[in-house]
Amino acid sequence: MIPKSNPNTINVWFDCSNIPTLNICGIYQILSLATGKRYIGSSKNASQRWRSHLKDLKLNRHHSMRLQEEYNIYGIDNFRFNILEFCQPQEKLEKEKLWMTHFTSTEPDFGFNILSEPACAARKLTAKDVKEIKEILGKGIKNLRLAEKFGVSDAAIASIKYVKS
Repeated sequence: MIPKSNPNTINVWFDCSNIPTLNICGIYQILSLATGKRYIGSSKNASQRWRSHLKDLKLNRHHSMRLQEEYNIYGIDNFRFNILEFCQPQEKLEKEKLWMTHFTSTEPDFGFNILSEPACAARKLTAKDVKEIKEILGKGIKNLRLAEKFGVSDAAIASIKYVKS
C-alpha cells in the first residue's frame, strides 16, 4: 500500500548539516544523493532525532551499518533530510511502516533500514530475550548486531551486558 498524499505531507528538504528546530511528530527520511538510498524513521521530535542520528554517525556507531558506511564514504554533504508526513504520536509506527514499504528501504539496494518493522525505543524485552542476549554476548557478538536483531538500542544491549544477575 502506497502512503496516500494528504495535507500532512510536505516536500521541504534540508541540508543535513543545518537542520532547523522542528519540534513536530512525523515520519522523516534521510536521503543519500550519491545512491538514492533512504533511511525512513519516525519521531515525536524530528530535529532532535536527526541530531541523534548525526551524533552516532560522527562517532562511527550508527545502528544502521549501511547508513554508517555510506556516511563514512561520502560525508554529511551527501545527505538530505525531510519530513515525509506529520502525524500523531500514536500513528507514527504504522505510518513509518507504510513509508518503509513504499520506498523498500529495508532492501540493501534501496535503503538503509535494517529492521523490517519500525524499531521502537520503548520495545520491551522479555526475560527469554534477555537470557538469549546474554548467551550471545558470551560468544563475542557485537552490541550493534544484537540491537538490530532485537529491535532495541545499543545502549539497551550494553546495559544487559554490564548488569550482573
